[in-house]
Amino acid sequence: QQVQAVDIASLLTGGSQTEEEQEVDRSVRGRELTFEAYDPPIRTQKLSFQISYRLGSSVIQKEFSIDTSVIESPSIRLIQAERIEADKGDETLIMLHIANDLPVSVDAVSVVPLGDIEASPSEFFIGTMAPNDFLPASFKIQTDQFNDGDRISFKLLYRIGRQTYETSPISVVIHFNASGKTNLTVYIVPPIIVVFLVLIWLSMRRRKRGSGNAVKNGG
Repeated sequence: QQVQAVDIASLLTGGSQTEEEQEVDRSVRGRELTFEAYDPPIRTQKLSFQISYRLGSSVIQKEFSIDTSVIESPSIRLIQAERIEADKGDETLIMLHIANDLPVSVDAVSVVPLGDIEASPSEFFIGTMAPNDFLPASFKIQTDQFNDGDRISFKLLYRIGRQTYETSPISVVIHFNASGKTNLTVYIVPPIIVVFLVLIWLSMRRRKRGSGNAVKNGG
């Protein structure tokens, strides 16, 4: 990407340098320059520069290239922590994790839900994350606004230097537990079985008593 031209002379004679440092720069004529390249393709390629200088009344321009290797870089990731299983009508908790795989610290890290969703908090602010940090984020939602299988999307916002970035959204699925009909059966059936067994026992006892009385009368 084309960047703003840098006046090498002003860099070499910076007021913050000591006389000794300026003398070294005048002899070496070197300076480290920093710039950003946005979305470069992942491959080995040439990075071209143009240098301009004046020689007498003429302006000389020359180009030179260096080989650069652009590789997949680490990133900061938003991850679903666990499956969401809720009871319809109840409040449930959505747990997420944030992983900073970058080799640098990131600032102003926050997670926000997307769409017209009532969540608490409306934004989960984390702040600064050091390299290799792995931190949680959680949201509470009322399940009345969802059906089984509905998805909720979240994205991660963060800043490196003055540049703000955001991740691609991730979606989590809401799963509702089965209705309480089965549970009612569990509570109702056993007492019915017990009553039925008691009735059978009483019936058999009456029959035995009847048989005993008949034997006595016959004797």
